[in-house]
Amino acid sequence: MAGTDGTPPPPIRDGITPDQMRALALAARHVNASTPLAISEEALLEALRTGEAPAGYEHHLFAAIDETHPATLADLVIAGGVTYDQLAALADRLLPPDHETRGWLDGRRSPG
Repeated sequence: MAGTDGTPPPPIRDGITPDQMRALALAARHVNASTPLAISEEALLEALRTGEAPAGYEHHLFAAIDETHPATLADLVIAGGVTYDQLAALADRLLPPDHETRGWLDGRRSPG
């Protein structure tokens, strides 16, 4: 969210804004609940942006797309952490065509 004067919030932790951090923290908690090895918020964001998980964290990337609620994914996009196109490309690679989240992301791709 922008500041009261309309300026964007200051970045924190390696250029991550407070809004991105809140959305990332929620996504990371959800993803980390389904695996014994925790991924950091920063590593999760980088994996979502690039589509490549650090070695040993491949399940986290799958869980982020498969299990994270669409509202949380939308919060990540709204906060500017990742784009719908990046998430949709990841869903194309990791989820079956009839997966609910994949369909939801397909409807939010950029035209073209």
